[in-house]
Amino acid sequence: MLQLRRPSEASRSAALQAAGTAAPHPALTGRSAVHEETIGWGLKRFERARLALRRLEPFQGPGTELVWDRSLEPGSRLVVLGRRMGLWTAGPVEITKVDEGERHLLVELRTLEGHPLRGEERFIVERHLNGIVRFRIEAVSKPHAWWAVLVTPALRFFQRRFRQRAVAHLRNVTSANRASVAR
Repeated sequence: MLQLRRPSEASRSAALQAAGTAAPHPALTGRSAVHEETIGWGLKRFERARLALRRLEPFQGPGTELVWDRSLEPGSRLVVLGRRMGLWTAGPVEITKVDEGERHLLVELRTLEGHPLRGEERFIVERHLNGIVRFRIEAVSKPHAWWAVLVTPALRFFQRRFRQRAVAHLRNVTSANRASVAR
């Protein structure tokens, strides 16, 4: 979906309902992007980063919001609303894997039919034995909608910017001057 105005509450609900029946895109191989950075050190920072990823906070920021039922489990579907270059898009995605251990949280998503891109993303927060907390994004995608093919260079730019903002957000929520883990 591509439109000039922000999707109404009714159209966001309809998009989420449609995501519930949308077919997943076929598995994709090829171009892959990996972005990994240190976001802090220690158990408290790790716990804060893990909580933020559980809430899918790295997805939400300027020009991006989520429509979902807040269920972080495989099979859950959500719609990513984005505003870029004055246009709104709504892309349905599905959570395909959630793996949580003592030192990590992995959330894996794939696009569904109706998303302007075809691909998969993994988001991983990990605390290493030395206490370092790292955040990694692994993605493979390619344009799917006709208009996405036309603006591929701009899409790649926005994807890089998204990765930078996601890291910056986790650094912010894990900073030492945050009072508590819970909001």
